[in-house]
Amino acid sequence: MTSEILDPIALPPEISALRERLRAFIAEELEPAAAKEGVADEAQASPSLRRWARARSAEAGFFRLAQPAELGGGGLGPVGLTALHEEIARAQNPLGGLVLGGDGGLLRLASRCSARYARSMEASTASSS
Repeated sequence: MTSEILDPIALPPEISALRERLRAFIAEELEPAAAKEGVADEAQASPSLRRWARARSAEAGFFRLAQPAELGGGGLGPVGLTALHEEIARAQNPLGGLVLGGDGGLLRLASRCSARYARSMEASTASSS
């Protein structure tokens, strides 16, 4: 009998590859940076370290993956996001929470609000003409 744990839900190959890339990114980029700065918790990270982590994450293709594609994000679905969040949690790196950026919630709200206000402005302009 084997002691190997079988994954009941196999990830699609592209998600597995993305997860492996994220694991390497955290190990090769974030871990040394956090150690160099002596950061044990995200709250301890300086603004410049936070900017650096976000910029490096964007260069590596991770930042904004959680945001909808229609708003300029990566549009990664729930399975991919879950896999990446699990990897970030597994790594327990204090800068891990900065890697993906937000989920675009405020962008979606801003998009809906700007469309609604644009319609209101058009209506008020038309009625005053």
